[in-house]
Amino acid sequence: PSLSDSFTQLLLEAERAIQSIDCTESDQLAADDITLQFPKVSMSYQDDVIESCVRASTGEPPLVTVRPYERHWKRSGVYQWRKPAYVSASEVVERSVRRRSRVQKSRAPVDVKTKKPRIPLTHHESTLLGLPNELIHLILSYLPLPSLLSAATACKRLSLLASSPFLYSHLNLARMSLSTHNLHWIISKQPKHLDLTNSIITLTDSQTDTLVQYLAPNLQSLSLYPGTAYTLKGDQICHLLSRHDTQYLTSLQLNWVGVTDYGLSCLQSLTALTTLSLAGSNHVTDQAVIPILLKFQTTLTSLDLNSCIQLTNKTGHVISTCVHLSSLGLATCYKMTDKVFKQLLASLPLLQHLDLHSNPALAETDSCVLEGLANCSNLKRLNLNHSSSITDSHISHLLIKLTTIEHLCVGNCKLTDKFMTSLCQARLSNLSHLDLSGLPISSLSLSTLSSSYQHTLTSLVLNSCIRVTQNIIRKLIEKCTRLETLSVFNTNITPVPRYLIQSKVP
Repeated sequence: PSLSDSFTQLLLEAERAIQSIDCTESDQLAADDITLQFPKVSMSYQDDVIESCVRASTGEPPLVTVRPYERHWKRSGVYQWRKPAYVSASEVVERSVRRRSRVQKSRAPVDVKTKKPRIPLTHHESTLLGLPNELIHLILSYLPLPSLLSAATACKRLSLLASSPFLYSHLNLARMSLSTHNLHWIISKQPKHLDLTNSIITLTDSQTDTLVQYLAPNLQSLSLYPGTAYTLKGDQICHLLSRHDTQYLTSLQLNWVGVTDYGLSCLQSLTALTTLSLAGSNHVTDQAVIPILLKFQTTLTSLDLNSCIQLTNKTGHVISTCVHLSSLGLATCYKMTDKVFKQLLASLPLLQHLDLHSNPALAETDSCVLEGLANCSNLKRLNLNHSSSITDSHISHLLIKLTTIEHLCVGNCKLTDKFMTSLCQARLSNLSHLDLSGLPISSLSLSTLSSSYQHTLTSLVLNSCIRVTQNIIRKLIEKCTRLETLSVFNTNITPVPRYLIQSKVP
């Protein structure tokens, strides 16, 4: 046979030998770095052809070229060509594996303690989606409603997790809009706790009836407070609640929504009421309040009747029978006398929150009501703002008894620096909020206060305190390490430098 036929036969045998070689995963990874070169039939490549044929006949791996005729740049600026280098395929694979392992080690993050490369996380493992569904569900439960709705539009998985009814059991629509567009969405979520404080509500009577009808069976608490555009009325809500099954409703807050005696008479259908707030109900009288208190006197734990100016001593006597009350608000109840307040304080041993601000009964006597306050050993929050009859001697005797007080409001009372001295000497270990609005206290008293309560005080109100200076405010911020809120409205103090506030942030 001719020379070309013999070379063609040898090349076919070499190709069969190449195909018989086992190709592992590492060989496939290194395939990009390898270029198989079958020598052509030419006298200049005669030695290479013979070597390849001999290797193919013996079963050895063929020769391959690594970067054949690669052009290199030298400093002299002259292009030169590199001659082809022939090595075996197995050696090329080993070189590629070693090179890639070195690159991966150099790019991997190093542990600071062990000084060893850490295993890099994948894209999903290093983000929120790398967490299990239980942890993502817990994170979503802490988000406010606008952020929760935004997270639901991120991906399908978050949309599925954000649609859980548990996340909407406490639906807070405060300062939001409640109209026809989102009415059906709220009904579909079936919230157990609905807060409509300062909401913009533009619903018709039929839409309000539909809302109460579908939410009443599972509703446990309802909070209403009028906003800028508010169409809901207190009597209307009470009437609708009486028409539907509200066996689980335990908390009802109808503040400043115009509840009258008719609306309270409709609440007789409730069965397990524990919290009732009727602040700002100017037209409510004893005839409607007393039956409600008598029905729930064993279950009521919180009662707010602030600014109910029509209530008299009859209601006060009935309140004293609600022995489980822990929170009571009777501010600006003008027709109640000091004797009723003394009876109330003596018969409510579990009282923790008490609001008596702007109450004329505190001005009719010197120490009758304050003696009753001294018997409240569990009192944590006390509001005595605008009580003009309270003096330094009265409040100093009271501070000795109230060792568990946390929030104390004595703004616009007849108190001086003597009260501040008594307050610093009392060393109330739990005091975190203090309201001193309108008191003629000096900078020295505030300096002593900051030293006594530097580790507990978180909120301080100094509105209309004219004698307070800029320097004492700076010292107050530096000493009180836990101070979060400082109010200096209507004073001669300029805004506090921002670097003082930023230095307190951990």
